[in-house]
This record gives sequence, structure tokens and C-alpha cells, in this order.
Amino acid sequence: LVVLCEGLDEASALFRGEALRLDVARCPFAANSEAAGTGEILHITVSVGVAQMTPGQTPGDLVLLADRAMYAAKARGRNTVVGASSLGPSASI
Repeated sequence: LVVLCEGLDEASALFRGEALRLDVARCPFAANSEAAGTGEILHITVSVGVAQMTPGQTPGDLVLLADRAMYAAKARGRNTVVGASSLGPSASI
């Protein structure tokens, strides 16, 4: 899932990402399939990576940077939000 938020800086996008993460966590999912078990309640989580486009970046660069931030969120224990700026210079494109 890619969400573009025009006009937001990274801090504001992190705030929105955290709100999204919390909304998903608050919505249990009732699985009604044989594989999951009828009526089993699943608690869904999301890991969110946030990146802000800078001059000289292409849209592909932006997506790659957000993807790296998302994988960093997963590495930090999942169900969290990570901004690309926190990854340091090794994450830049």
C-alpha cells in the first residue's frame, strides 16, 4: 500500500502513519475461512515506512526510500512507523 500525502513534511506524515497503524490495530478481523478457523479473531498489524521527496529524487527513488523505512519498521518489531530520515545516510538514494 502506498499513500501519497501532498503538502506534508515527514513529521506530519509520521503522525498520519501512526494514526493509520492505530486504526488498523483497533479493528479485529473475524476470519470465516477453513484455513483460519471459523470465527477466529485475528488482530492485524501494519508496519509503515515514511519518506519525504526531496529535490532531485524521482518518484521511484521516493518509493524505494519509503520501502526501506517500512522494512526497518518490520526489523524493529513490526507494528511500528519509521521515517526514512531516521535511517541515516546509508539509506539515502
